[in-house]
Amino acid sequence: MNYEVYEQLQKIRKKHGPQEFGRICQVLLELTFREVGFRTRGRPVERPDISAERGPDSYAVEVKAPSGTSISIDRDDLDGLKDFENKGINPVIAVLAFTSNPSWLLLNARKLKPGKHNITALRLYSLSELGQEIDRAFPHVLTKYFDVAMTKKSRGLWEKLV
Repeated sequence: MNYEVYEQLQKIRKKHGPQEFGRICQVLLELTFREVGFRTRGRPVERPDISAERGPDSYAVEVKAPSGTSISIDRDDLDGLKDFENKGINPVIAVLAFTSNPSWLLLNARKLKPGKHNITALRLYSLSELGQEIDRAFPHVLTKYFDVAMTKKSRGLWEKLV
């Protein structure tokens, strides 16, 4: 991605605060999955944040949008994904690396342990092909829905998923 994406995300976070920013990023990520051909559930529920399927590939995704250089991954996050893994669905923790050159890290949750992690170090567990595909499409999705995110917040974005 690029600095323009960073500036747009920064404006959203500054206007709405960290909690709503996280919700907005979650919906933007789901819209991005759709952009690259995945079917998604399209409604907010407990777990997972996003269910995405395309052909034989199925993912259960928990989304994290931290504001610093580290992220806490809770036991509940990982345990909640284990139920899906038992059904043949790939468990993923999606982390927005929010730097001047933002990117989505789609992490293999099977390899993660609970605790506080440096975001850069988590790249070791990245599903890099999927992450690159999402990163290529995300700037377009963000630009397309930026005004909705700024004016109607996550609620307005959820309406785009129905």
